[in-house]
Amino acid sequence: MYSSVTANAGTYVSMGIKKHLGVISALIFSLVLSACGGGGGGGGDNPGPAVSGAPTLSEVSISSGELTTVTVGDKVTVTISASEAILAPSVMIGGVAVDRVVGSEKNWTADRVMLETDTAGVLSLSVSFSDVGGEAGAVVTEATDGSSLTFEINAEAGNVVDGPFQYAKVYADFNRNGIHDDGEPSTLTDEDGAYSLVETSAAIEGYPIVVEMTDDTIDAISGESFAGTGVVLRATSGGSVVTPMTSLLVAMQAADPTYTAGDLAIDMGLPVGVDVVNFNPFAADADAAVAHDVDTVFQQVMTATLIVAEAMAGLGEIADVSLSSEEASAAALKALANMVLASTAEVDLSDNTQVAALQAAAKIELAANGVEVSAAVADFVLGQASDVVAQVAAAFDGLSADDFGTTAASAVSLLKHDATAELASMSAAAATFLESDDNTDLAAFDAAEFISLNTENGVNS
Repeated sequence: MYSSVTANAGTYVSMGIKKHLGVISALIFSLVLSACGGGGGGGGDNPGPAVSGAPTLSEVSISSGELTTVTVGDKVTVTISASEAILAPSVMIGGVAVDRVVGSEKNWTADRVMLETDTAGVLSLSVSFSDVGGEAGAVVTEATDGSSLTFEINAEAGNVVDGPFQYAKVYADFNRNGIHDDGEPSTLTDEDGAYSLVETSAAIEGYPIVVEMTDDTIDAISGESFAGTGVVLRATSGGSVVTPMTSLLVAMQAADPTYTAGDLAIDMGLPVGVDVVNFNPFAADADAAVAHDVDTVFQQVMTATLIVAEAMAGLGEIADVSLSSEEASAAALKALANMVLASTAEVDLSDNTQVAALQAAAKIELAANGVEVSAAVADFVLGQASDVVAQVAAAFDGLSADDFGTTAASAVSLLKHDATAELASMSAAAATFLESDDNTDLAAFDAAEFISLNTENGVNS
C-alpha cells in the first residue's frame, strides 16, 4: 500500500513538473513571438512557429521612387519578402548598416538617406536574416527582381575672384531666398579662391551660388581684408567663377531677364571671347594680357561698389536711417547695374561723366531704402564718392600687364579700402556738421580735410 501511495505521489509530482514546464515553455515561446514583432518600430501579428529548414527570401528589391540614379539626400528603400516568418533582418545599403527596419512576419522594409560620405557607384545591398527559431538563411547580396540604383555625388566647383578670395563663405542657395538654410551645402574658399559644394536632392536647376565675406576673408594676393565690407558676390550654378562681374550680371538680369553674359562682356569692354561666367584671370593657363584686362574691370567694379556703398551708408547716417554694410553694398551694386543698363556707350568707370550717371542711379536707390536727404547733401557726398571712383579706376587703367599680380597692382588695389575709410570719416564729420542749426547744407563743409583720393595727385602720393 505504501508502495502504491508512493508511486501515485510520484505520478502527481511528475504531472506537476510537466505542468510547470508547460507554463515555462509557453512563457518562453511568448517572449520569442514578441521579439519577432520587428526592429526599429516593427509590429503586426505574431508569427507562427518556425518552419523546418533554413528560411529563404522570395523577394528583395531596392528602389528610390522612380529614380535609377540617386544623390545625397535621396532615400533608398529595400523591400523584403520571406518564405516564412523571420526575425527583423539586418540590412546594409551601400555598405552602411540600416538602423530603420520595419515590418513583421514575412514582409519587411529597410531604408536610409544617402550621405556625402557614401561611395559613388552602383549601390551594394546585403540582407542577413533568420527564422523565428533562430535558424539563419543564406545572406542575400543582390535584388531578386534585377533592380539596382546608382549613387552619384554631384559637385559645383569654382573660384571666387577679384583677386582670389581666401576664407570667404560660399553656399548653394537651393531655395533662392538669399539665406544660408539648413541642408544647403557651404564651405570656405582656399588660397586660390577655390570651392566645391556637394549637390543634394534639394538642388534646383540654375540655383544661385552666394559668397559672403567673413572676418577672415582676404584677397590672397594683395592681403587686403574684406571683413565688415558687406560685400556679397553671386553667380548662377553651372559657371566656374564668382566675381564682381558675375554679381553685376545677376543684378542686371534681375532688372532685365533677357540680358546675357555676352551683353555684359561687350558693355564692360572685356576682351573678345571672354566668358564672364567662366573666365578666371588667375588660372594657370590664362593669357597674361587678357587676364590683366579682365582683372582691371573686376577691380573697378569692386571699387565702385565699395565706395558708393560707403557714401550711401554715410548719407543714411545723415538722414538718421541705419543701412547695414550688406544693405548699402546691395544698393550700390543695384545702382551700378542700372547705370550699365542705361548706358549707350562702353562703360568706363574712370570717366567722370559716366560715373556721374552712377551717382544719379545711387540717389534712386537711396530713396528706395528710405534715406531722405536734400538733393544738395546727396550730391555733395555722392559727388565726392564719384570723384574717388574715377580716380582709383584710372589708377587701375595705369597698370600694365607686367604689373598683374605684383606689389604694384596690390598697392592700387588697397586704395579702394583707403578711400572707403576716408569717406566714412567725411560722412561722420558731415553728419556732425549738419546737426548745427546754422548749417542747412554742406556748402561750407571742407571735404579736403578728409578726402585725398579724389584727385590724381592724391592717388599718386
